[in-house]
Amino acid sequence: MTPSTELDTLSRIVTAPGVDSAWEVFCEAMAHRSFPVLVYGLARNAPGDRFGELSDALVLSTMEPRRMNTLHEAMAASPLTRFVGERTGTISWSVTARELAAGRLSRSELASIRLHRRLGYSAGITISFPTSCRRTRAGISFVAPPRMTQRQVDALWRQEGATNTLFAQVLHQRLLTLPRPVPGADLTERQREVLEWVAEGKSSAQISQILGLSVVTVEKHLRLAREALHTDTTAQALVRLVRHNALFATVADSPDHRALPLAYELSRVPVDGEATIPG
Repeated sequence: MTPSTELDTLSRIVTAPGVDSAWEVFCEAMAHRSFPVLVYGLARNAPGDRFGELSDALVLSTMEPRRMNTLHEAMAASPLTRFVGERTGTISWSVTARELAAGRLSRSELASIRLHRRLGYSAGITISFPTSCRRTRAGISFVAPPRMTQRQVDALWRQEGATNTLFAQVLHQRLLTLPRPVPGADLTERQREVLEWVAEGKSSAQISQILGLSVVTVEKHLRLAREALHTDTTAQALVRLVRHNALFATVADSPDHRALPLAYELSRVPVDGEATIPG
């Protein structure tokens, strides 16, 4: 990839109108850089070192849906998912072998490792993105082809890691701003409109005057919006929309991404490591 091609790709990511289009451009670029399998995760309600409420997390992957479903729980329990919550920067998957050898992995993390190794996932690089919000966690995993060892991946990353990291950071910053659907929620235009007026600080009485509706009708729309968003209060409903960049989203910025269940593929033990997985 030439410098002009790289700049063009970065420009396409920055100007992508939706999550899917930004992800597609990024994956196309990485496929030409020895990493065809990628997993990105973003959670904005993540207490501690985990990813919090999984239904609100954004997960993008080039994996086959069948494998995503198979690895759902194992990915969430991955030790590298924990590492993303504990630190920022580039994480070689060789750290998992070192943690294993030191006996610092939990039973669920060991089970996750065993499953991933059975499926042939053994080497890669994970980037944990820095954040200014203590409840936000985000990372991306670059998965090596089966023929590559972790030692080879680390050597390749020393050559191309700076460029790969730049691409990943640009993608991440774009995804932070793009709207996406709230899983399981299907708001009507009127419900969304009423919620947006609440976000502007308007009372039900004021909204009724603005929209030419009765107060009872406004309250009905708010109740139905809360039910659609699976929240108990209107404040919680607004927070869920904000987490998905879906409040005040314009038609041009409407999400083109179909939400996926959380599934992480960040727990691959290097096949060339010395540690042996118990069990």
